[in-house]
Amino acid sequence: MNDDKIAELAKKHGIETTNKKKGEEMIKCIEEVKLWNNGYVRLFDFSEANSSQEAREEACAVVSSACYGKKISNKSKHYERLISEHAGSATEILQFLPVVIENATYRSFSDHIFNGLLRYGYMQNESVYTNMRAILNYDCNKFICKDLAKAEGFAVFNIKIPYMIVDHSRRHKLISSFFAENWQSNRSFHEKEYFESEDIRQELTNKGEFGLRYVNGWLGGWLRDPATFDNFFKVRRSNPAQKETQELANAMYSLIQKHY
Repeated sequence: MNDDKIAELAKKHGIETTNKKKGEEMIKCIEEVKLWNNGYVRLFDFSEANSSQEAREEACAVVSSACYGKKISNKSKHYERLISEHAGSATEILQFLPVVIENATYRSFSDHIFNGLLRYGYMQNESVYTNMRAILNYDCNKFICKDLAKAEGFAVFNIKIPYMIVDHSRRHKLISSFFAENWQSNRSFHEKEYFESEDIRQELTNKGEFGLRYVNGWLGGWLRDPATFDNFFKVRRSNPAQKETQELANAMYSLIQKHY
């Protein structure tokens, strides 16, 4: 008897059932768009990434493994390390865990904490939309009453792009970002792949060989916050943005328009 049949019988007899999702079922790739010769943009569903401890560990493992080039074997231990990895504070990977603090007012926090939370998000209708890194770094655990069942409007992209345009993406500070900066230390896990185009000669002159090497990274943020993706698309989808940056931004924009 399958799960649907069990649920149907339970409903008929007034019995409540709960089918708890596993961590890997909560983090899903929605769609992929290919770019250039070996690049891509993948839109992920992280709306349930903060719904349980298992989901948090899975989300962090997904982000880390894509950049490290290997699977995370002990997800629980890996999550605990991320909490204090950044000079004793939470690392940037935890920015991909969305958090909503409800029934909040400006008087709920000190100015320092409030500004810190909004550094990673925004406030609307007495709710603060931020992320787990902000919660941990500004000691706001007391404001989190329960796991977040679903974070609507939180978009996460996994991108594979030439290094020459990484800074164009990372320069938008209110968009959470994490890139495989440790590529050299994990050389055995990564295949060397280079960006190819008719204009490659000029980029070789300007950036050198490393600028054309593909790097894996993540971008994430609240769609309703005008300082995140709205700003990114406004700046990066048209001139004078570099051609490849425009192509990346247009691919991301089309995925958001399609799925949100």
